[in-house]
Amino acid sequence: MVATTGAEATELLSAPAEKVHRVLLFGPCSMTTGAQAHCARTRTPVFLLSSGGRLLGRVEPEGYADARVETQQLRKADDPAAATEVARVVVRAKIRNQVALLSRHLANPDRRPDRAADVRRLAQEALSAAAATADAHDVETVRGLEGTAARAYFEALALLVRPAELRFAGRSRRPPADPFNAVLSLGYTLLYHQQHAFARAHRLHPYVGFLHAVSPGHAALASDLVEEFRCVVDALALGLVNRRELRTEHFENVAGGGVWLNAEGRRVFFAAFEGVMRRPYLHRVHKKQYPYRLCLDLQARAMARWVRGEDRYRPFVWR
Repeated sequence: MVATTGAEATELLSAPAEKVHRVLLFGPCSMTTGAQAHCARTRTPVFLLSSGGRLLGRVEPEGYADARVETQQLRKADDPAAATEVARVVVRAKIRNQVALLSRHLANPDRRPDRAADVRRLAQEALSAAAATADAHDVETVRGLEGTAARAYFEALALLVRPAELRFAGRSRRPPADPFNAVLSLGYTLLYHQQHAFARAHRLHPYVGFLHAVSPGHAALASDLVEEFRCVVDALALGLVNRRELRTEHFENVAGGGVWLNAEGRRVFFAAFEGVMRRPYLHRVHKKQYPYRLCLDLQARAMARWVRGEDRYRPFVWR
């Protein structure tokens, strides 16, 4: 597949079609009908996004739906005990993965923050919330504990951001209020689209979740599947900002008070993100090394097995 620009169709890049896993169209750009047909044949999803990364729509091929699996999924979602069971597992794994990121920085003298004691205290608060999920008897309680952990975690994460001009005071979105939040939002958005596609590939209904409430236009299951991998985006964002690969000139203010990555900033981020997705990782459940992108797929597959009653859901563990 070839990307071009301008009236003279100047080639920007070329990639073997078999290596294209998804297509993201940001802002005013388009695809030829031939490219669209190829994506339909190869089940490659195409996502249409605004310049800031907001999803406008997607194009998917036919043949993903399986009413039998979706019926099982709906029954699980309507069963409070089953939904709470998987919500506890997902949230506990998410929090522990995030704390692992904090611990990694505390253990490295070159990255240890000045307020290390505060980071340790906040990490412990998050871990306490993770432990409390064991006694949660409904999804709403699990969500409350997740919120408690998130407040402590993002306060600690803010202490790890070194450039003063890119510091952030906590998580904000829709729109992101500062550059670091802009990076987090774009990374989480890419994970969300990827897990939406993997959920569909495994015959799951992306809009029927267990942890996240069902609401119009929100792929709740895709959001569920993202949670365990947020730490990967957080680590990437920290690295890009602290190494100054992303700087103030890579961002722009937009109407409504938000901040987005500009075209050059997105280029830097996408290159780094794809590098991470191709990076091998020792999967703790399968005891093998897989690229991160395949790890995403494995979790969607694990969720499908749980929905079908074939196995308990075992989360992604990041170290």
